[in-house]
Amino acid sequence: MKFWLRIFALYLAYAAIATVGIVAGEHDDPTKANRRALTEALARWNAHPVEHYVMEIGHGYKFPEGGYLCRQTVEVRHERVVSLTNSKCNLNGFTVTELFATASRAIPRNLDWVNGEGCSLWVSASEFDPAHGYPTLIKTVQAAASPETIGVAKYERMRDVLNNREDCTLEGRFSQTTEVLSFTVLQ
Repeated sequence: MKFWLRIFALYLAYAAIATVGIVAGEHDDPTKANRRALTEALARWNAHPVEHYVMEIGHGYKFPEGGYLCRQTVEVRHERVVSLTNSKCNLNGFTVTELFATASRAIPRNLDWVNGEGCSLWVSASEFDPAHGYPTLIKTVQAAASPETIGVAKYERMRDVLNNREDCTLEGRFSQTTEVLSFTVLQ
């Protein structure tokens, strides 16, 4: 009997260590945290979708004073654009479904180095409406590698590469932002 209790205790200890390792690894990886937030927000939206709404959206480069190069007002019914007004860009208009797809595409599958490995990289950050779940901000920015941008474990594994880069600059592609400036539910 003692033998089986020891085996069971070892099994429980192993399961606890494995669970802590998986959870800690997931919390350490910003990409996984972004995917989890996206999945939770999409579940909130799908639980109570809004059938008819109007959104004002800012898209593209955001000027320091707060304005956008591209701005539009979109009326959506059953996830189809029915009216597009105040458009100062060449986009067909966004629906919430398209905003979720944009947020998903913004999360890199792998580290996306801008000026060579160990230099700056593309980092995605999205925010979601707490009540409805729709994306309120989708932003991709160029940032230096740090524990916050690539996770502590990856940062520690790459420490030699990161510390020996001398030719890095933070110059590269423009950052991209899509922001829901207003969201109105219609009857």
